[in-house]
Amino acid sequence: MLKEPPLDTQEWASSGSVGVFSSQTKEPEKGGCMETKAKLKILIDLEKQNRLNAEGCLACGHKFNLGDEVVLARGKWQGFKFIHEGEAIFDQGSDVYYERKYYQTIKGV
Repeated sequence: MLKEPPLDTQEWASSGSVGVFSSQTKEPEKGGCMETKAKLKILIDLEKQNRLNAEGCLACGHKFNLGDEVVLARGKWQGFKFIHEGEAIFDQGSDVYYERKYYQTIKGV
């Protein structure tokens, strides 16, 4: 059964407690790219909306709505944060989502 990450995303992402990846490794610990992508994605429910909307989506600046698909992603901020899936790019080399603008900056695209 999948364990849902706590909303303290920096703690969750750095602990590697879900079995997706660890901050010390580039490869997923088990499964593959599709399994990693699925575990990093959640749907916004009422509780998550109330908790996350204080900060909102750091990538686009909009608030989260019920049913939005969001992912844990790296960006210009420190650690991992939830952002809208449409504002993220999945890098298969590192099995991590990145904010689009940040990814273009670091990859030189």
